[in-house]
Amino acid sequence: MNPLPFMVIPLTITSVSEDVPLAYYHLIIAFGATLCALSFIYLVFTQKYTVTKNAIFTLLLFSGMYYLAYSLVDKFYELSLKGEYIELKYAPPSRDRMLSKHEVSSVTFGSSGRSGRRCYVALNLLSGKRYKSAPLIGDVRYYQRVSVDLQKQLKSES
Repeated sequence: MNPLPFMVIPLTITSVSEDVPLAYYHLIIAFGATLCALSFIYLVFTQKYTVTKNAIFTLLLFSGMYYLAYSLVDKFYELSLKGEYIELKYAPPSRDRMLSKHEVSSVTFGSSGRSGRRCYVALNLLSGKRYKSAPLIGDVRYYQRVSVDLQKQLKSES
């Protein structure tokens, strides 16, 4: 029994280390920054274009790398049930979300990668938005069962 009647004990459904998405993010940012710096230096030394054009090219290249890195971190690493809400935790804490269970239309499961050892769980909302988990590495059948159980639990309570 809860020590306080108003406390909600969260039930964590799926979780990977926060370090996994952050590591991808930092790796791509570091690689992108290095690539941009080297390309800028190369373009300045070859004097093929003006410094302004070189800077614009480098800025566009880094923007593409940053977008790629951000898209990798735009996946939740932890899903917890808290009463009538679902909490999604993201690597940057500013992206954390609380969703009502009634907003979720379905829970889907999929695998990615050639080996099929990486999988994900996704929440599809009635509004059409989709929240996808970070890559889950481990027993694919376990995560498939988790997604089915989560779907059943959400449907039984609505």
